[in-house]
Amino acid sequence: DYHHFRQTYTAAFAKYFYEYSMNLFFPNLDIINYKNISEFQLYPYLVAILYKIFGFHDIIVRFVSLGFSLINFWLLYLLVKRFYDEITAI
Repeated sequence: DYHHFRQTYTAAFAKYFYEYSMNLFFPNLDIINYKNISEFQLYPYLVAILYKIFGFHDIIVRFVSLGFSLINFWLLYLLVKRFYDEITAI
């Protein structure tokens, strides 16, 4: 399952940033068969910053993901409200 491994790779990048190097532009991580290494690792970097502040806890990742989802819902609501009406957006 690609999605399952995708979460594992994201966690591995965040842990690497947290434990070794906070260099966003050079995530030096050995992952076998990882095909999307060229993508910009902003989400794991944000999680690593929060790890540095609050400590290494898995719940932080859940809250960051939840926060991005809530922002996405709010932006979708505003977009639909702009082009249609408030009832449709709700």
